Amino acid sequence: MACENNQPSLRVVIIGGSITGLTLAHCLDKAGIDYVLLEKHQDILASLGASVALQPPGCRILDQLGVFDRLKQCRHDLDKYQLALPGDFKFDITAPGFYTAGYLLGIPLCLSNLTNTGHWSRMGYPVTAITRRNLLHALYTSLEDLSKVKTGTRVIKIDPSSSLDPHGPLKVTTEFGEQYTGDVVVGADGTHGVVRDAMWRTAETSTRGPNPGLEQDKRSMQVDYYAIVGMTGSAEEVAQALPPGPLYLRSHPHCLFMVIPYPDTTITWFAIIKTDRTYIHPDVPSWSQEDVAAKLEQLGDYTIRPQVTFRDLWQRTSSITSTACHEGLLQTWSAGRMTCIGDAAFKCIVRVLCAAAEPTLRDLHVLPPGFPVAVARNFGWLAYAPLHQPPHRAPLVLPQPTLHGDRRDAGLPAAPAARPKCCGGTGT
Repeated sequence: MACENNQPSLRVVIIGGSITGLTLAHCLDKAGIDYVLLEKHQDILASLGASVALQPPGCRILDQLGVFDRLKQCRHDLDKYQLALPGDFKFDITAPGFYTAGYLLGIPLCLSNLTNTGHWSRMGYPVTAITRRNLLHALYTSLEDLSKVKTGTRVIKIDPSSSLDPHGPLKVTTEFGEQYTGDVVVGADGTHGVVRDAMWRTAETSTRGPNPGLEQDKRSMQVDYYAIVGMTGSAEEVAQALPPGPLYLRSHPHCLFMVIPYPDTTITWFAIIKTDRTYIHPDVPSWSQEDVAAKLEQLGDYTIRPQVTFRDLWQRTSSITSTACHEGLLQTWSAGRMTCIGDAAFKCIVRVLCAAAEPTLRDLHVLPPGFPVAVARNFGWLAYAPLHQPPHRAPLVLPQPTLHGDRRDAGLPAAPAARPKCCGGTGT
């Protein structure tokens, strides 16, 4: 099949059936570009996480792709963020535009500026929470051709085009010896993905000379926090003290709890825990089940609300997972006709709470060679904090205070005696 300009049609190989990969598949469908998506898990709906939060720009993108309406029955719109700091200082964020007040209190800017009050009228979309499995289900089942998604297909090798045919197809090989070819390979396979390694190898052997940021990229992802994640079954007695509507944030020294109650009385919770030191990827230890159990017991008496402790949540949870929270930003996002998007290129989970899924929906519209600059320009408002930012991106990436431990640890002033007039929240 040829395009109108008589040029051969483009074919993209997407590696990774994550939120990022499936969203890119929708974009390619809309653009009339052929693709194949390779996912290593047999079940593309494997619930490797509890919930994600979508902000209005992400909801708008899903609406443009014809997916947002499918979320109507399973999403839960958030009406405010309820933050409790050490010393029981509480603050309800109920209106947009709290940059000044939010920053003084150590609240990430994305939280203080993206609550639901006024958003339906101003932007037409809410801030909403949804389980990762439900979002993956909506993205997957609404694709135009499900035969283009190959599950149980782990990629082990990517061969660049030969020197004899530099414009020839790239070859992707799976663990069972299957081969797929495409003009562009896109890695949506996360922090431990195979595409990024292949991209680095290509950059190292490039005839254009060494990439000065390559070695820095290889050590750019750091881990300062681990997250323990779970979702309770129906817990009516706890749900009475945690009514749905807000996203609850409870800060303790070296630990932050994030809790999202749903109308069906299930509760998603995250315990984000400071590590003993900073670890640099890939030298990051894993927590065993015994380590996780010990942490749960250690944090059990920490309060989420006056009537609810952390133990009340995790003892009602049947499946608990833990993961290292990588943070960082690569300088090199593409090499040749291979490129990385989403978690494979940057991570901002901790310092931009609830925004972990959102950026992956927004960096899909540009493929090499020009997409690092284009993506940086489109993320100017996000205010995330990478470890090693290229100098030309510095004005676009803002340092962010932390909620973990005492506010003073982040270099912030003490909470104001009176609530600033501009904040619109309620301090107690």
